[in-house]
Order: sequence, then C-alpha cells, then structure tokens
Amino acid sequence: MFTELGDKTMTMNIETGNYHELNSIGSAIWREIEQPVQIDLLRDRLCNRYDVSPEQCLSEMSDFLTELSALQMVVVGKEPTGN
Repeated sequence: MFTELGDKTMTMNIETGNYHELNSIGSAIWREIEQPVQIDLLRDRLCNRYDVSPEQCLSEMSDFLTELSALQMVVVGKEPTGN
C-alpha cells in the first residue's frame, strides 16, 4: 500500500505495520518496481534519469532495495526460469 505526497511516497506493509517515507529518488524507484524489473534495466533507467554513474547507481539502489526487503516492503529475487 502506498500514497504519493508531492515528490515523496509513503509506503506501508499492512501485514507488518512497517512504513517508510521515500524521497523523490526512492519514489522514482518505487514506481519503477511496481512491476517486476531486471536490476540492470532499472539501473539503466535511473542512470538516464539522474546524473549518476552506473556503479554508484547500482550500489545505492541495492542498498535501498535491501532496506525495503528487510522491512518486508518488496521481494528481491531472481527472474523465474520458466521450467
């Protein structure tokens, strides 16, 4: 569950009660991951949008997604193999 407030987004896991306020960049990532997306594609989209190197983007994005995963707000996993 989430709501946008200006350039920020408030997210809440209704099962755990965990909530998180996302800044404008976190909000952009949140919108990008509403549907499953490969990490490389997400990195490329963010690098095109913001003035950041691919290495820095991947590092900070990974930290952010790890934090959201720890709050049980997202599931970070591998793409299904189709078996």
